[in-house]
Amino acid sequence: MIERRAKLSVLTAMAFALAVILVVSSGAIGARANASFSPVNVWSNDLGVYGDIKTVIPSMDADGDDLAEMVAEVTNYSSGTYTVVILNGSSGGIMHSRTFTDVGYAENGDQVAINPTLYGLIIEDSSGTPVKEWKYMVFANHSNVKHVSIYHLDYPTLATKEYRGIDVPQNINMGGFNIPVSTYNIRIHIFSAGNDAYLLFEGYYEGQLFGQIVGELQVMVMNETLQTIWEHVEKGVVYNSLVPFAATPVQFNGDGFNGDYDSVLLINLTASPGNTTLIAIDSVSGSELWNLTVPGAYFVMSPIYPMITEMDYNKDSRADMALITFDTNKNETHVNFIDSSGTLLGYYTTDIHNVTIPAIVTDVKNGNFHLMVQTVDFNGDGNGEFVLVDNNTRMVCWDIAANTTLWIKYLQNQSYQYIPYLSTSDINGDGTWDLYFMGSLDNNTGNNHGKDVNMTAVSGKDGSIIYSSMYYGLVSGYSGTVFLKEISDIDGDGIQDSAIAAGFFNDGTGVYVNVSAISMKDPSTLWTVKVGTDLNNEDYQNWSVQMAPCEDINGDGVNDMVVKMYYHPSADQETTYIRILSGSDGSLLWTGKVSDDTTDTEITVFSTFLPYTSWNQFDYNGDGQINEILLYTSTGVYVYAVSQPIPEISAVIPVVFFAATLIAMRKKIRHL
Repeated sequence: MIERRAKLSVLTAMAFALAVILVVSSGAIGARANASFSPVNVWSNDLGVYGDIKTVIPSMDADGDDLAEMVAEVTNYSSGTYTVVILNGSSGGIMHSRTFTDVGYAENGDQVAINPTLYGLIIEDSSGTPVKEWKYMVFANHSNVKHVSIYHLDYPTLATKEYRGIDVPQNINMGGFNIPVSTYNIRIHIFSAGNDAYLLFEGYYEGQLFGQIVGELQVMVMNETLQTIWEHVEKGVVYNSLVPFAATPVQFNGDGFNGDYDSVLLINLTASPGNTTLIAIDSVSGSELWNLTVPGAYFVMSPIYPMITEMDYNKDSRADMALITFDTNKNETHVNFIDSSGTLLGYYTTDIHNVTIPAIVTDVKNGNFHLMVQTVDFNGDGNGEFVLVDNNTRMVCWDIAANTTLWIKYLQNQSYQYIPYLSTSDINGDGTWDLYFMGSLDNNTGNNHGKDVNMTAVSGKDGSIIYSSMYYGLVSGYSGTVFLKEISDIDGDGIQDSAIAAGFFNDGTGVYVNVSAISMKDPSTLWTVKVGTDLNNEDYQNWSVQMAPCEDINGDGVNDMVVKMYYHPSADQETTYIRILSGSDGSLLWTGKVSDDTTDTEITVFSTFLPYTSWNQFDYNGDGQINEILLYTSTGVYVYAVSQPIPEISAVIPVVFFAATLIAMRKKIRHL
């Protein structure tokens, strides 16, 4: 099961920002792009008549040709319309389209509660073939921005099956007062239970009474026909910017507290002053699963996007979690560990001023599917341990089951900003997965605007150092950060390796970066290639580079990679260069030049879906290999096959790719 607009949950906002801040980039405003690509274009379609393309994603085969169709979403700010287009997977022709009118856009100055979004959910059978798909179009109206329209659409005709309008309340009724609502925000989450779809609606509304902010939180679940199943409302006063309640879906690897499907967690700070009350709710029935009060107050940064860390520490396919609270009486920060039944297993304690950053999750293949891993069994007791960096001074491995520290590693150079990464490799051969901690430091000497990164491999068993290595002037690492992350076993030593980009440089003909594959065992450099451009300048502060996963596109058994360099001297000017490199030796598999478009666009490599699902209906050129890529500009959608190395080409088309695509795909599909 996947929520189309899934959000990541982490312990702190700092961890979230460090993990994803470089993944997404903003769009360029300029002239309409023209496209001229090679090798052979499987198909393309120009949708410019509808407006600017927002996104394109694959959807269930609707005509029986065993090829996934494409769903394009097209915005038109000036006319206030939003168009959904179903493109045929075999030809790219329009199968069905529908234009929604009176659509509110923040870009037009509308104070909308939610941005227009097409939500989708797919159910697969045991072979990985999609067998059912739901589509819901949601937007606030331009003529009444406090009215939210929800359409349940038939797939693939896009005809309305059911419609429901939900209004932001005009007032918050509390204490005998009718308090006018001035600000509001809405979140929609789609999930499945059994073979049925449900929508979780969360609305947060604020007003002022005698200079004091008052908030209302509305939590509601609708069935697939948009009928209310249950609803819960919280109201309270916001003191010192501390919102007294929050709610969020819990869906670690598609499992909630009760397994099988998502649950809802309600956070309440008023039930027990100075403490935090957690209420777990069955998302289908609305019944309470458990109720727990933990010491200290949880800081609600967003009532509908609270930060928690979900995990499955005891491997029972039910969601456990970690939640940070602050005990002002003892001046302590608690990282509370709570199992799926609502039992407080214990908590890690540190000073109230300390910032704790959890280890970045990894994933591991289990049969046909990847599972996210937040804890690892380092001591062999059958339960996972939790790793965090405390106050940027020490890395702590916490034994959740025993409620004690397994080991502590003190970090020597406090000028670096450290973050831990879980590994899927046994680096030192002791039979246990190990981990890394990365320290970064800005390197802004001269025209260099990269980071110096210290990578240290650490034994999962006892925290002892396996090796440490420095990398200078990094402008990108794997998945859009400057840190090294495991991508594939490039050199065949059984250990997952990584890739980095250092720069920027100029060789007299153009700006370039050096992309290197790094062994995560030694850590030696496996290969380095120069990725260059034809723009000859030294305006490095306006250059950016991103690297994204590609899986094995050329069939040599090693995951490949996408590298994108782009130059953006102003908001309305952007030139982008795209390279798909072989993971085994860095050789060029596909290349293109990018320029002059009105919106951000994307490159998606279909092979990246394969580790996360058995869905494989992406062989659009029929050569028996899934080596196709999807590109779209503001007006055009293109499918290409990458079958062989090609010479440099120049394509007037902007392409931005997002590593977060993997996260979205991981969370969209539910298996029968």
